[in-house]
Amino acid sequence: MLREAEFIAELDKPGTWVEIECLTAPDPKRRHRGEWMFFAVRGPDERYSLVTARADDRIIQTMEGVVSFAATKLELDQVTVPLLAGGIATGMRRRPRTG
Repeated sequence: MLREAEFIAELDKPGTWVEIECLTAPDPKRRHRGEWMFFAVRGPDERYSLVTARADDRIIQTMEGVVSFAATKLELDQVTVPLLAGGIATGMRRRPRTG
């Protein structure tokens, strides 16, 4: 489990990528609300979930929220959002720093 600043620091390490897991599929009757979690991964035995300041799982409930968080806070190079419960999108990395 990593809080946001720790999570971002982990993403800056070589070989780390992001996975987004769909916990609950988006429901068209609820304006496509679902549940997604972010993970920082460094190999088969190193998978860290993103948590809140109180160490609760940070669950994002809209696709727009997933894309916005991934693009602006995590600064990922691409964003893939799984749409089936249990689905995992993988291979996303933090954009390289310039300057």
